[in-house]
Amino acid sequence: MKRVCTRIVAFLVLFLSAGFLPGGSEAAVLQDNWHYCDVESGASFSDILLPDAPENDTLFFETSGKSVRVTLGDQLVYAYDCPKEEWLPSYGRHWHLIKLPPITQPEQLRVEIQGKNRMEQGTPSVPSLDTARVQAEKIFLYDLPYVLSLPGDLLLALIILMYYFHQVSWKSLDLTLLLILFLLGVLSVSVSYTVQLFLDWPALWWVLSQGILSFLPVAGSFLIYQIVEAEFRRKIGAVIGIYGVLAVLILTAEFLGCSGVFYGYYPFFISVIIPCQFYTFWCLLCSMRKYQNVYSRFAVVPLIGFCFAGVFDGLNQFWQIMPWKTNLVPFCVYFLSMFVVCMMREQLLCERRMQEQANKLEYEIALAVERSEMDALTGCRNRAAFDRLMQQREGNFSMLMLDIDHFKKINDTWGHDAGDKVLQKFAALVREQLDKKHWFFRWGGEEFVVYCPHDAVEGGWTLAERIRRTVESAEILPEQQITVSIGIAYWHGADDSDIALFRRMDEALYRAKHEGRNCVMQE
Repeated sequence: MKRVCTRIVAFLVLFLSAGFLPGGSEAAVLQDNWHYCDVESGASFSDILLPDAPENDTLFFETSGKSVRVTLGDQLVYAYDCPKEEWLPSYGRHWHLIKLPPITQPEQLRVEIQGKNRMEQGTPSVPSLDTARVQAEKIFLYDLPYVLSLPGDLLLALIILMYYFHQVSWKSLDLTLLLILFLLGVLSVSVSYTVQLFLDWPALWWVLSQGILSFLPVAGSFLIYQIVEAEFRRKIGAVIGIYGVLAVLILTAEFLGCSGVFYGYYPFFISVIIPCQFYTFWCLLCSMRKYQNVYSRFAVVPLIGFCFAGVFDGLNQFWQIMPWKTNLVPFCVYFLSMFVVCMMREQLLCERRMQEQANKLEYEIALAVERSEMDALTGCRNRAAFDRLMQQREGNFSMLMLDIDHFKKINDTWGHDAGDKVLQKFAALVREQLDKKHWFFRWGGEEFVVYCPHDAVEGGWTLAERIRRTVESAEILPEQQITVSIGIAYWHGADDSDIALFRRMDEALYRAKHEGRNCVMQE
């Protein structure tokens, strides 16, 4: 812990203190180019350091599994012993940021790098000499792709998690995407330079990063396996098997001390990834053309992006295509974001279509229920609707029971067709006197019920009288005047019951009939 804190403080001091110093030129302090000497145990870099630009006092270079000694003249200014972890055969990448002491005359600067096998651990980078600010900026510049990729990883993971807990389908695909994003996030951390400021475990980061790079094609192919049709899944499954077997062989050889990562990259990146990715690309194209699979179309761009980035990183690791060792695979999270966004869009459209179908089905069900609760002759609600209303009622209300006077005589004298017309016209007249808050039911035969929510005594009585007068003055049946008798009952609160309410309403209607009909009586 003390060593980590010391490195962090030293790095920050170098970075901040250099901000007040002018930038120097490397050629102004080194007499000529570095002299490289390859020896059996490692390598040696040497040059003559001149005191012309004292601000250029920070040396930076990178090694892999090497011990380092830096001397200035006869003075040892830096020493690093590569740890010998028995459980990790590869020691990983380690960068060195060394502040040199001031000099007053030309001195020989010598960097000795020693390791058991140069080919196995990789060629060390050529040391650079500059100001502390430039060297610190260089480290953060190397980490720029990783810094830019991590927010994208986190944002996409949050979006997928949100959809994962709010949808039924595609949960397996969401989990695969979360796994890929997790692997890319860990890869961004493990291959970054800055992580060594806090956790100087180069061997762990090396094995972690190479393991993720080996299994990322497996996870990516499994994602494609889930979106293509059954016709292509067997082919994609074969690709997954090839990736998986090769990844296991590489990592197993690495842990057995056979440098599986180094020697396995050539067949992995050149002989396997390129043909397998082209085969997968062909499967996606066939899925698009034959089945119009939108998910296959969305997966093409990430597939191409990851393929080129993986091959480029593999070649750059051995042939130094770029002047710095930066991995482009973590930055491919933004290619993956195109697939995620398009996938979410397609799922939203699918959910919208399902919602529209659900709304249509709900409307059809409601329409069917309404039809089942309607009286076909009069257009009033029937007893089934009345029973449902009584289960949902709330607050104070009043109820009117209407009975057409001498209706049996109408049927006996003029026939049932005339009786049906009387019922229809009567129902239409009553409905004209009601508004949306009233419910109108045909109770049976010539009896009807009006439900009046929140109506006081005066309101129920006024409505009943208006209905009676309207029916009395209307010409419903030319051969005979039609009148109606009405009984009113009121809800008495929580202590009341439906049976008691109907008894009082029936008694009020009976009194109206007994008093000569064509009148209104209330309880």
